[in-house]
Amino acid sequence: MESQTKPVAAYWSLEAQAALRNITVEELVLLRQAAPVRPVPEPTLPLTGEARQAVWDAMRRDAEKRADRYPPGFVLDDSRDTIYNERMDAIMGIFQDETDDEASAI
Repeated sequence: MESQTKPVAAYWSLEAQAALRNITVEELVLLRQAAPVRPVPEPTLPLTGEARQAVWDAMRRDAEKRADRYPPGFVLDDSRDTIYNERMDAIMGIFQDETDDEASAI
C-alpha cells in the first residue's frame, strides 16, 4: 500500500473508527478505497404549476389516510406562535436551570 500523510486529528478519527471494527487503520483505509463510489444526485429544479399541485395533493391524501390514528376532533396546532413558543420555553428553561445553579452556589 502506498504511504499517505494525514493530519493527526484525521488519523485519530480513523484510528477510533478502526478500533470500533477491530481492524487496523490500514485495513480501514483499504476498505474505504475499495468501497463503491456513490453517485452524486443531480440537483432538482423547483416544482412549478401542475407538478407542485400533484405533490401537494399526494401529501394531503397521505395525511388523510392517517386520520384514524388520532382521536375524533383532533386538530394539530401548528401555528407559528405555538412552534416558536415551545422552542423559546425550552431555551429559557435551559437558561433558567443555569441561573438556578448559580444562585444556589452563592
